[in-house]
Amino acid sequence: MKLKIVFITLIGLLFLTGCKNETSEILTSSSADGQITVTVQGSRMVALDPWKADITMTVKEKTQTASIEVQADELSEKNVKFTWKSKNECIVTFTLRDGQTINVPISVQGL
Repeated sequence: MKLKIVFITLIGLLFLTGCKNETSEILTSSSADGQITVTVQGSRMVALDPWKADITMTVKEKTQTASIEVQADELSEKNVKFTWKSKNECIVTFTLRDGQTINVPISVQGL
């Protein structure tokens, strides 16, 4: 009986420590002329969940956000890269746990 109570207590503690609603660091990059800013920030409930990465583009104080699910250990400068193709176009590249990449194109027309 005592062993059963200890076991249930340990399982409860493991469950409580696993649910922590984790948030990644904020990653930001701007175009060469500074008119466009792209920001990435992620959140997840537990360490084994994929990240919900919010990609926010700000142009002349107008903001649009899109989300993508990313299977990665972290969202940081190590696995999120911003590549500016021009002053109006950026590719956000996420490197996943298994080494594969996801490229998310961001572009603004008529700027």
